[in-house]
Amino acid sequence: MVRGIEVRERNSSAAVLRNSYLRRASVFLLTTALTVVLPVAGHGPAAAQAEQTRFFDIPSQDLSAALRQFARQSGLQLAYTTADISGLKSASTRGTLTPPQALARLLAGTGVSYRFTAPNVVALRRPGASDNAQANVPGGAVLDPISVEGQNETATGPVRGYTARLSATGTKTGTPLIETPQVINVVTGDQIKDQGAQNLAQALRYTAGVTGEVNGESAHYDELRIRGFLPIQYLDGMAVPLNQYFATPRIETYGLERVEVLKGPSSGLYGQNAPGGLVNMVSKRPTDQPLREVQLQTGSYDRVQGAFDFSGPVDAQKQFLYRLTGLVRDADTMVDFNKDERVYIAPAFTWRPNLDTTLTVLTHYGQDKGSTPQHYLPAQGTLLDNPNGRISRNRFAGEPDYDRFDRKQFALGYQFEHRFSEALKFRQNARYAGVDTYFQAHRVEGLQADLRNVNRSAFTQDVDARTFTIDNQAELAFATGALQHKVLLGLDYLRTSGNYAMNAVFPASSLDLYNPVYGAPVPGMVARIDRRDTLSQLGVYAQDQIKFNRWILTLVGRHDWATSAVDNHLAVTSTSADDKAFSGRAGLSYLFDNGLAPYISYATSFQPSVGADASGNPFRPSTGTQYEAGIKYQPPGSNILMTLAAFDLTRDNIVTTDPNFVSRQIGSARVRGIEAEVRGNVTPNVELIASYSNQQSEIIETANPLELGRPLPLTPRQQASAWGTYSFLDGSLNGLKVGAGARYVGANYSETETADPIRVPAATLFDALVQYDLSVLNPTLKGATLSVNATNLFDKYHVTYCYTTVYCSLGAGRVVLATLNYRW
Repeated sequence: MVRGIEVRERNSSAAVLRNSYLRRASVFLLTTALTVVLPVAGHGPAAAQAEQTRFFDIPSQDLSAALRQFARQSGLQLAYTTADISGLKSASTRGTLTPPQALARLLAGTGVSYRFTAPNVVALRRPGASDNAQANVPGGAVLDPISVEGQNETATGPVRGYTARLSATGTKTGTPLIETPQVINVVTGDQIKDQGAQNLAQALRYTAGVTGEVNGESAHYDELRIRGFLPIQYLDGMAVPLNQYFATPRIETYGLERVEVLKGPSSGLYGQNAPGGLVNMVSKRPTDQPLREVQLQTGSYDRVQGAFDFSGPVDAQKQFLYRLTGLVRDADTMVDFNKDERVYIAPAFTWRPNLDTTLTVLTHYGQDKGSTPQHYLPAQGTLLDNPNGRISRNRFAGEPDYDRFDRKQFALGYQFEHRFSEALKFRQNARYAGVDTYFQAHRVEGLQADLRNVNRSAFTQDVDARTFTIDNQAELAFATGALQHKVLLGLDYLRTSGNYAMNAVFPASSLDLYNPVYGAPVPGMVARIDRRDTLSQLGVYAQDQIKFNRWILTLVGRHDWATSAVDNHLAVTSTSADDKAFSGRAGLSYLFDNGLAPYISYATSFQPSVGADASGNPFRPSTGTQYEAGIKYQPPGSNILMTLAAFDLTRDNIVTTDPNFVSRQIGSARVRGIEAEVRGNVTPNVELIASYSNQQSEIIETANPLELGRPLPLTPRQQASAWGTYSFLDGSLNGLKVGAGARYVGANYSETETADPIRVPAATLFDALVQYDLSVLNPTLKGATLSVNATNLFDKYHVTYCYTTVYCSLGAGRVVLATLNYRW
């Protein structure tokens, strides 16, 4: 709902007349804006919404509540002034009807009329009601609150454009972003599509305070940093399997509705987490309107990709819905002999036995093939000068006939919701997921004296992880006097286990990086790691969102019991730890009528640390605290959201290693900074995203004196980005959409514990988009678009990571992809 606007002018008869015109002009401009910005007739399923029958079940009640239910059940937008419906009761409406038939029954006897201002936009009006309301205001006039119901957005559903209004992540209750006292960045499906993002790290390229693509273009997993720390990844609000880096699934972006980044400590709702934040990916869900899409893609590095997305109702009553999303890719990468092959399939099913109960089953299976999960080159020849010249970006430092990478991942879960009443809901989300990764590869271990040949090691890694998680939630809305409460009570459980086996040999064969000759034999290997890790966590939590007039107080408290164990099969030892922790969040927001929402918050986190010190004492959980203050701005009736935040974040009990390579838990680090983001429609044909972050990180306590006072690894001081698109809506260029973006990643260190750490310099990269609606050329091609994306448009050679002078990763060069998309 767009918040009401109230303007009072006293002691002026002119003000009464002026506000009367303002009120009428506001309704006209609002409905006109909805007509322009929202989908219009002839563009997909929305054009036929008014003619399609649906099952309605709306009891007789206060008309404002009935209209909210009608908007939800019909999918239509409703615009009206509160004075026009004040004090009215709706008629009971039940049965299979078209939306106009249901709305006519609902309004029977109220004196309220309606008209369609667009295929899915309805304006309501009761003649004389608003004027009479103004006449009763002594000494002035009131510009009646304008309400818009049915924004066609849910906390987990698709979003039109780049701006989301709701979040499934910040409070677990589908709260508007502007009411959440913490920074949440939402990358929508339209943004992912327009920018041609092929994985999670690419999808977050334009997000403030997030460092991605750490291991370069050739990496087969997404390693990120948020406010200086490695985040846990979530899918649909539940943690994905994790066992080291390599037993982490890579979630397919084509199968996502959106990606949400919750900044700062989040243990109050989610349990163990890093203090920088978390990433929650939201899967595509079945739709109650038919959706059919096929996609073909080709481009750089012999890429061939096909994808499809089908969804809709199974039966006429729309109790049963399905969705089937899939993708197949065969591609090379910028590194010779390194493949990027993927198969992905995601069936989903929804059962809605009535309007109060929903069960959605979400599954997926994926398989990836390549050569190595991370490809390193030495600093001399990439970051630093080498008398032999620069090492080619496509140089492969492994063995083509030996190196290979294979990952399989799966997930089977469900999301259940039952609404007992408008005030009480129950949800249960559960999932069992797994990932199996095997690879054998060579790794560069340093340049020889001639600065041409490199020493190499060879190794195999066999890693797996299995995770079961279940989250039970009860949501209750009630009032205590003038206070409105939305209470969430939760009980969740997580168990994850995995095996990690590594065999290695050093030295293996050497290789000339400037004139490579492949085919060297691999010596026999020695087992280096063979262990099994398990972790279980039980948590109870409570959240109360309290509203008093324009104030919103959010309180979260949680208690966790966690058990971790490591069975070392080589050393024949076992270590375990039992931990418990309390975490929470407190935040206060104030909502102004003009769309401004300042807030302050305090939050804490904890994260178990696996292992023990030299005396065999298990490590305590690492803890985090954050103070954050900010302001969010969402102009009423607009599709723009601006966020500005300042934060002070500290993490304690970090495990560090002293100069004698003994692990000690005395580490602490602090990150302080500011973040700013603006996104949305500047005009109906201009869409913009801009972000900036300034993070000052510092290691304030450590077992290694060399680290003290240094910035955290992979935490650039400054980052900035901007992306915009322009759509031609008429004239000779009608149907054309162009876009351009620039992203700046400041200088950072990838290591901190050496005497002379390597500094990775800043880089600025440019991206572009050209898209054309083919139906402009021929009406029979309605629903077909052709897009061309270019990333790193000017082919800048840049390094993303260096650990000492031995291990450096290169960022992707210019990549051009052409995508033909057809939706009908």
